[in-house]
Amino acid sequence: MTWEASARSGGAAESWVAYAMGVNDFDVGQMIGGKAQSTDLLVSKDRKIWRIEVKSSSQGPTEASFTIQNPIADDENLVYAFVWFDVKAKKQTLDQRPQLFFVKSTELNNLKIKKTYDDNKKKEVWEVRYQGNFRRKSGSYSKHKDNWNVFKGRKGRFLPEKTNEKQLINSYHRLFLDPNMPHNEMVSRIKKSREEDLEKLSFKKKYTAGETFPFISTSLGIRKHTLRQWRDEMGFPKKNKKG
Repeated sequence: MTWEASARSGGAAESWVAYAMGVNDFDVGQMIGGKAQSTDLLVSKDRKIWRIEVKSSSQGPTEASFTIQNPIADDENLVYAFVWFDVKAKKQTLDQRPQLFFVKSTELNNLKIKKTYDDNKKKEVWEVRYQGNFRRKSGSYSKHKDNWNVFKGRKGRFLPEKTNEKQLINSYHRLFLDPNMPHNEMVSRIKKSREEDLEKLSFKKKYTAGETFPFISTSLGIRKHTLRQWRDEMGFPKKNKKG
């Protein structure tokens, strides 16, 4: 199997990133429609969720650049994946994989960027060059190459502020459900996982609203020990001895 020149496109890059996420034990789904138009992939690991925006380039190393329309540089839940295909090889086998660079949305402004606007001067357009940002003149690479650390150590909100969390959770788990599938063990496990995520969402709303652990435990029918574990996973501070 080879990466033909005609296949070095956004679709090929998304497929590569989805494959890389999968082999690194992430659950992966595609985001389609609505607000998700600015996001290519939705990934989850260890009960945490990220959105991935994929950008690709198949030019030579000195000419290669990545274009971002309407960039988002303040979302802790968003990661940009830059995929570069080496055009010096007319046919590039999968053993010679494309280069992959991960950059947090909040670190995007640390790159060297050329900022312009589209023809209608309505959409901001950022051009991120491959040379200088990801590959140095010496031939070495920046810290962003295969930087899986962007998915570690994130604390705080389970999902970004102002997100319709219930809708997103339902959409995420629906990605793995086929209505024509029999209700086998896998479907049951997926539904159970969805129910747990919705329970966590209910806990989050109650806890951030100031309700106590005894009250939340009674209203949700969940042990206080489990609720404390969820609090720690979400990075919420301890309130008092009752919590």
